[in-house]
Amino acid sequence: MSKFTVIGFNEATGETHCMKVEAESVMHSMYVSANENPSISIVCAMEGDVVEGASFAFAGEGVVDAATILSQPEVFAVTDD
Repeated sequence: MSKFTVIGFNEATGETHCMKVEAESVMHSMYVSANENPSISIVCAMEGDVVEGASFAFAGEGVVDAATILSQPEVFAVTDD
C-alpha cells in the first residue's frame, strides 16, 4: 500500500476536496476515495502525500472559471509565493 492524494469536488456544494488515501495504485486510490466519499466527484489522483498550499493550490473553495481568475490579477498574477 502507498499514499495517494485524490482531488475532487462536491457537486451539490461546489466545494473542492483533497483526500488522502492508502491504495495499491493510482486507479485504486480513486476507487478507495469514492468508497470513502460517495458524494464526491473525482478529478484526479497522484501518488504521494501532496500538500495543499505547498505542493499545489486550489483556485478557491470551489471551481473558479477562467474569467474570474483573469479579472483578479492581484490574486492570480503574482509570481512569488
